[in-house]
Amino acid sequence: MADPRFYDNRGPLTLEAIAALTAATIVSGGDAIVFDVAALDRAGPGQIAFCDTHKMRDVLARTTASIVIVSRDVADAVPGTAAKLLSDRPSFAFAKVATALYPHASMIWRNGEPPPFRDDRGQECLRVRP
Repeated sequence: MADPRFYDNRGPLTLEAIAALTAATIVSGGDAIVFDVAALDRAGPGQIAFCDTHKMRDVLARTTASIVIVSRDVADAVPGTAAKLLSDRPSFAFAKVATALYPHASMIWRNGEPPPFRDDRGQECLRVRP
């Protein structure tokens, strides 16, 4: 889970909302909801993960994620405890869910620069560059 001091989570999301957002097909688990995103090997209840490669098939079979977004070629490895969403582009669908849950984490700054940092008095502070 992302540190709530830095990231504002907009969850939960229902399986139906995720399917609509990602254009994925619901295969199973109609009442599932998630509050967060996670890597497939670390995902647990209330979290969503994705798998789009045979290399992660064994990890997929052991995941405890509430929802998994998968491609057709690994869909049969999703455990019965997880809701299954079928997508042609699971990683892209997962990114859309992450952006919906954490919209401010994907902000793009004008000119590639963050806004000026200001101290408590509103004075602009120097920014140290690498």
